[in-house]
Amino acid sequence: MTRLFPLVVLVLVVAPAGGMLGCSGTTTVPSPPRKVSPQASEWQPIGRTQAAANDTFTLTSTPVPGLPDFRTPGNPVVRLDVLPGRVLLPVVSQPQGLADLEDDFVVDHKEMPNPRNMARKLMVLSANLPFSFAPGEAGFRPDGMTVSVEGKVVPFSRGPAPKADDASWRISSNGKQVVLSYPTMPPPGSVTIHWPLAREVVGRNDPAWINDTHTVDQFVSASVTVAGDTYNGLRMVAPTTMEWDLTLPAVAPRFIGWVGIEAPPISSPATDGATLVVEVVSDGVSAEAGQLLVPSAGPPERWTVDLSRWAGKAVTLRLRSDPGAEATFDWLYVGGPIVSAGGSAEPRRVVVVAMDTTRPDHFSFNGYERPTTPELDRVLGQALVFDHTWSTAPRTRPSFRSSTTGRLPLDAVGATNIGDVFRQHGFATAGIVANTHLQPRFDFDDGFDLWSFDGVANARQQVDHGLQWLKANQDHDSYLFLHFMDPHMAYDAPAAFREKFVEKPSLAPKLHREAVLKWMANGTLTDEQKQELEGLHDGEMAFMSQQLGRFFAELDQLPGRTLVVVHSDHGEEFWEHGGFEHNHSLYDELVRTMLAFRPSGGAGTPGRLPVASTLMDVAPTLYDLFGFVDAPMVDGRSLVPAMAGTPEPARALPVGYLQYAHERWGVVMQGKKYILHTGSGEEELYDLDRDPNETVNLAAQTDLGPYREQLSKVHGGLKVGSGYRLHVSVAPNSAPIRFSLPEAATGADVLDPESLVEHRANIEWGERPKKTARAVGTVELADDGRTVVFTPGAQPQGVLWVLFDPARLPAPGAAVRVEQNGAVLPLAALDAAPPMPNGRPRAAGRCPGVCVVPGTIVVPPLPEAVMIAKSRGGASDMEMLKLLGYTAEGAEEPEAGSTDDPPSDDEDIDHEGG
Repeated sequence: MTRLFPLVVLVLVVAPAGGMLGCSGTTTVPSPPRKVSPQASEWQPIGRTQAAANDTFTLTSTPVPGLPDFRTPGNPVVRLDVLPGRVLLPVVSQPQGLADLEDDFVVDHKEMPNPRNMARKLMVLSANLPFSFAPGEAGFRPDGMTVSVEGKVVPFSRGPAPKADDASWRISSNGKQVVLSYPTMPPPGSVTIHWPLAREVVGRNDPAWINDTHTVDQFVSASVTVAGDTYNGLRMVAPTTMEWDLTLPAVAPRFIGWVGIEAPPISSPATDGATLVVEVVSDGVSAEAGQLLVPSAGPPERWTVDLSRWAGKAVTLRLRSDPGAEATFDWLYVGGPIVSAGGSAEPRRVVVVAMDTTRPDHFSFNGYERPTTPELDRVLGQALVFDHTWSTAPRTRPSFRSSTTGRLPLDAVGATNIGDVFRQHGFATAGIVANTHLQPRFDFDDGFDLWSFDGVANARQQVDHGLQWLKANQDHDSYLFLHFMDPHMAYDAPAAFREKFVEKPSLAPKLHREAVLKWMANGTLTDEQKQELEGLHDGEMAFMSQQLGRFFAELDQLPGRTLVVVHSDHGEEFWEHGGFEHNHSLYDELVRTMLAFRPSGGAGTPGRLPVASTLMDVAPTLYDLFGFVDAPMVDGRSLVPAMAGTPEPARALPVGYLQYAHERWGVVMQGKKYILHTGSGEEELYDLDRDPNETVNLAAQTDLGPYREQLSKVHGGLKVGSGYRLHVSVAPNSAPIRFSLPEAATGADVLDPESLVEHRANIEWGERPKKTARAVGTVELADDGRTVVFTPGAQPQGVLWVLFDPARLPAPGAAVRVEQNGAVLPLAALDAAPPMPNGRPRAAGRCPGVCVVPGTIVVPPLPEAVMIAKSRGGASDMEMLKLLGYTAEGAEEPEAGSTDDPPSDDEDIDHEGG
């Protein structure tokens, strides 16, 4: 599905040409008299092409004792949005004035009050937006949006405006204002928002959008978000006709779909409504089965049409959208369009219960001293539990990318997800989530009929929502991804659970991590506060467990064969290694996860399986259990052989992808964990069986060659080997520096500065790093591999990497000659950087000039933002990456304004970087 505008659903009021909109007023485009758009006369084929299957995927032949047969179909649905069919598209002419819409909006601004008299380095201004964003999107930089003052572009920053050091802007938490940090009060009329979305959305709903780049299939594929719910299905801009040749089910066939009108990006002219008509052509006779009038844009209606009159017959099923008196903005869509059936076959049902920020050793099921999970203990006691499971990352987004696709986190971007596979196999699909990093902007909703995001929903609300959807779809095969956010900070369980494990409450409700980090930094955090924070987290787990107990009790009453997958995405640290919360290290308190499989009522032979596994195994295991021989490519492997008693040989498992600590990469293999730090080359090795708390580093006394080799393999070819780190700290834009190497190198470049910082920029959210590799400088490696030329940039303080062939390593102590302007430069000694306030080591030492440090090199892969841009191919995405220096066309030096400050205490919008 083509996703041009993943960020927002807008209600946008714009000014026509010659009349820029000031936000103090409302301007509308007049609606002239016009004729209803005619329909094209040529049928065009539609029908989605399935993703390429994994040629190496084979099904396990041995059945799993105690599990139902999930390979025998139940009551599958006919997916109209993937079934081959035909379409007659309308001929659309835009209303007068839309063609003259401009991309720039001048806004009125004013200084924001400072009721708490907080120290501000800059003025803080606000301006009402001429459009609004959903609150869950407020932390993101809207795709393609820029803000300028007096013609100069101001950089975006997610950090709180009062703390900004440089001019920057952000979207307010309510999504209705732009907040601007600026040194002075800009003159009236000098603040401009550039936002080309209005014209682009209008064009996206015009069949003229179809060209050499955009296909008919892409045009009719709709993804519409209303009030946090995203509906994927068919775009039926009135008048559109679609039809499919099929044989209707023999028992109680029904058409079901979410029917609505997509809100246009301007307030006027408005739709006068449209009608969806369902027709059936049987034996050459056409008959209307039902029609639904949709009077205006807004939340869609779930509509069911009885097709029993034609049960078991070969028919042509036709959907027709009829406009009102005017066809203006009659952007009708049908979300999740299916033909369902009743029948005696037992439906199949998959429910993935995904728990955010939940560490296994805090389950009473695993021997934790507190009764945190009594309801889940009973459920897990009836399941097949994999006790040795690792996440791919200690944070949300890469972990769930892996668990929902079976791929490594970066390869998962744009990959086919589990929901899409089940959808193509005749399952109704839905996702109900509560983490902002699981919103449609990151494509997690691809393949789902419904994707519902509520960033403040607790376990009770998630359970209610999940049960409602499951009961509505209980008669046919269905797949539900149900996500719980409760154990994530801010810990805010209902009162009875908030104090369940806290004897003397002292912390403020909804305490955010920023306050805790400040106490840690200034040394005022007490042991009592630490214990209370851990108790609050455990209370959240107890509340989630209670609600999941209710969920399983009702789920077990539904008809059919149900399989539930229970897993967490990552853990939570409580100072085991000096840190708090998550996304700061690769130790087991963060990267060990829960993973269990349970059928309705429990497995016939439940048990705990000591097989090393990863969240990437969820997808292939489900494909295996359900007999999907056309499964897409995966990096994990099926756990069905282990369930059947014939586990496959041991393997190495990847961990990595940090966001809020200097970069490092890890591999778990043979009961040990190896960690390599990108910036310093520091290596760690822990025996997880003898030293589960990871306190004794065995790296200095162990041959690390096998671990380095596996580190490269399990992370998809990560470059790992022996080489040099060339630390530089020289004058900006100074003369090139020439390094003469003792042996030929196979590669050299600037190490991404983002890998060296403790709080890297959320490029995917729209932030720009304070320093890019291009700002440090550029590197050229001579054809013979013996000479590296570094040309300093505007900020030439950084680290270069040089990698050697394992067969041609420099001798220990071999000299590196360094020259600049024909003169030999002396090599400086690398100073050990002092530890951070929390006692953790920094990413790398400090060099007063040029330092050469031999060691183990790891070359970071391209960031997630690049993978997202490549998967979408959007012009604005690629433009952003060019500015950052991540594409071949280079970069400008980033403007000041990005900040490493976390969000303010009342706006914890980033959930630890996702």
